[in-house]
Amino acid sequence: MKQDSGARWINIFLLLALVLGGGCATTSHTFKVNAMKNPEVEEGRSYRIVSSHKNTVDETDSQFQEVSEYVKTALAGKGYYEAPEAEDAELTIDIAYGTAPPNISFKTVKNTAAPGSIHNPIGSRTGGVSPRYPRGRIHPASTTPMGQPTHTPQNEIVPVTTYEKYLQITAVDNRTGESFEDSPHAWQVTVKNRDESDDLDKYLPLMAAASIAYVGEKTESQEVITVKETDQDVNFVKARGEEVVREQNVSKFQ
Repeated sequence: MKQDSGARWINIFLLLALVLGGGCATTSHTFKVNAMKNPEVEEGRSYRIVSSHKNTVDETDSQFQEVSEYVKTALAGKGYYEAPEAEDAELTIDIAYGTAPPNISFKTVKNTAAPGSIHNPIGSRTGGVSPRYPRGRIHPASTTPMGQPTHTPQNEIVPVTTYEKYLQITAVDNRTGESFEDSPHAWQVTVKNRDESDDLDKYLPLMAAASIAYVGEKTESQEVITVKETDQDVNFVKARGEEVVREQNVSKFQ
């Protein structure tokens, strides 16, 4: 039976709508990345992890443990590994993360409910519902003189609260210096995001994923990148690299 051409085109449009609609469902986030590298420090691959917030964050804290796992996975993506014994580690990985105090700014938005300036030839009441005094008397300000325009603001200024989330990973040479404070930095990666969300837990794996390409590298200036929640690096970090490890183990026996 021959399919009607109109029905065929409808099916094509529906298919395109589903494909495009599915693509639009992926959420993207913008991050600012700075990376520094000290050329005078010898390359190292083994590490131990510490917290920059030793005075306020217990390293056995559940959130710190979660962040540590994200960072370990990100480092594994560049060939780094956790030393079996902390004292034998070539690098100390110092982790700092958090949310800065909220920042309030203002922006102008279009008032979509405002019709603008409307000529009112009969002096009718405006605003849909007339404000009333007690005993049902109509407020005199709710009417306009005959022939006068009714002005409704089309733009309005609204406050916007944004939060800066950050993750900073610093590699310190564990082979030189008498103490951690005296040891030189090997490299450092700082990832930041600013938007209206203060959900740090949601952004930590995204920031760890964003750091992978910059571990042990240097940027000439601050770089702005976009990360999708479905990106391969994000899935890699959230899965703690389990899929990659499993694939590597399987490949050994093939």
